[in-house]
Amino acid sequence: MTQARWTPREIKLLGTRPDAVVARRIGRTIEAVSLKRQALGVGAPLQPPWKQEEIELLGTQPDRAVGKLIGRSLVAVQTKRLLLGIPSWKAKTTKERGPVDPEKVKLLYGPYTPPRTRRGRFLPCELRGTVKVGGYSAGPIPWPKKWRTRSLILCGDLVRAVQQESALAVAHHWAVCAEIVSRWRRALEVGPIQNRQAAQAHSGREGPAAGGIATTQARALVQEHGQAFCCPARKTGQAR
Repeated sequence: MTQARWTPREIKLLGTRPDAVVARRIGRTIEAVSLKRQALGVGAPLQPPWKQEEIELLGTQPDRAVGKLIGRSLVAVQTKRLLLGIPSWKAKTTKERGPVDPEKVKLLYGPYTPPRTRRGRFLPCELRGTVKVGGYSAGPIPWPKKWRTRSLILCGDLVRAVQQESALAVAHHWAVCAEIVSRWRRALEVGPIQNRQAAQAHSGREGPAAGGIATTQARALVQEHGQAFCCPARKTGQAR
């Protein structure tokens, strides 16, 4: 069902009361009011502060369900949860195959920001073309999903992450399996990046392990042979 257009009277109410109050008064959802207010750049000084019992609910249920319980929009709940670093409900309940090494899943080239959109709009996908948005995923980094599916839309910063980050890091932060990441890489014609050292080499930087070994060997040779080893041009009198 298509939502009615916003009237000047409704727009004037934005920001004058908490989003939940405005939503009840004009007969719209809290999420619709919040998104419209943010799109128009209207501040929310009158939004009620978060209570401790509300914060304790974050991550215990899907964000939409928490929003309905406490009378806040989905965007407000997601934003607060991400600011506090609380994992999503799906990420908590997903069965893990084993302990995750923080170094192996660390993002080296972030931050990665989800595109601002909403359900029913369209986004360009590198894998499927232009697709309809069905909402956001519940992974550590919420991302737009294809309409009526759980498939993430390959667009925006996700493309950059697939091109630069390790497969393990992308799979962890976007809550997908390694097979999905491999499919994305094939679509973007990206070669495999096995681990953090390979990712750093991909960007033209030395990894910590290789750099540490090279530095230790160089220092040992300098101590053994002196300054002439580092600067042979000075010893021979030739230009470098």
